[in-house]
Amino acid sequence: MSVLMLLLVLFVVVMKKKKNKKKKKRKKKKKKKKKKKKKKKKKKQEKKKKKMKKKRKKKKKKKKKKKKKIMTMMTTMMMIPTYLNFNLLFATSSISGCPDLIPPYNATAQRRADKTTIKCNHSDLTWDLQCKNNSWIGDNNYNCNQGLFRFVSGIVQNKAAIRGSWENGDNAVRKWVKQGKFLHSDFTEMMWQWFCDSQLRNSPISGRMIQEDRLDH
Repeated sequence: MSVLMLLLVLFVVVMKKKKNKKKKKRKKKKKKKKKKKKKKKKKKQEKKKKKMKKKRKKKKKKKKKKKKKIMTMMTTMMMIPTYLNFNLLFATSSISGCPDLIPPYNATAQRRADKTTIKCNHSDLTWDLQCKNNSWIGDNNYNCNQGLFRFVSGIVQNKAAIRGSWENGDNAVRKWVKQGKFLHSDFTEMMWQWFCDSQLRNSPISGRMIQEDRLDH
């Protein structure tokens, strides 16, 4: 009887030991799994953090660039009147009358407040310019897009003056826009000097006066 009891006790002890071993193994596995999951999560979060940092940096850079661009534009726009006054002898005029810069045939006019029409009355010469379909069309008794029609303009960009002079105002405006020499394509916003000659239409003297005397200052 005592041998039987001994065997039973032994069996119970062995079984308990086995069970404990299994439990320990399971616990270890669970712990390992948890650790792996945690590591994976941490890696994912780090990746996300890095991505967000990169994004923020890019956004900041873009914002800074935009701000710089706006500041450059503002500085340029502020410098235009000064540049025109000292380098191109630009004289502001009222809508009805123009200063006599190179007498008697060349007239200059500042753009009107409505931004679509430039009017100029100058001795025996009267002309209106209207902006239609991205080109200046002359009304009244003389179409300034035909014959000798030149414009002179300057903007300050990186302390360098950009100047232009063409005989056809229509194409001249397109050329300037295409070459990207405007701050924006809306050229009616800029200040211009317009030269329009009704009598010496094909005169080389008049043309030279504008080119040499006006542009080389």
